[in-house]
Amino acid sequence: MRDDGCMKPEDIKDLIGCNVDTSYGTGGEVVYVSDYYDGINKDRFTINYIDPRDGHRCIINGIRWEPEKEAFMRYNTDYIYFSGTPKPRQLTLF
Repeated sequence: MRDDGCMKPEDIKDLIGCNVDTSYGTGGEVVYVSDYYDGINKDRFTINYIDPRDGHRCIINGIRWEPEKEAFMRYNTDYIYFSGTPKPRQLTLF
């Protein structure tokens, strides 16, 4: 963690290969994690995951780490849960 409570960029990149489950009943394997946004929402990032029900690529924008709740949240309302093992970094470069 950085001093301001946000996760380090290296930490969010470790979410690639993990599973995401949302509080609204969707989820799948994370295949992409953006860098932190620029500007006002610099503590937020975006992920893409593959929905196992139909194989489509889905996007979740506006995710941030809430250190006081020890949870990821989407726009401060919906919880986002990550589990599983990240893919080694060298496998995600290609």
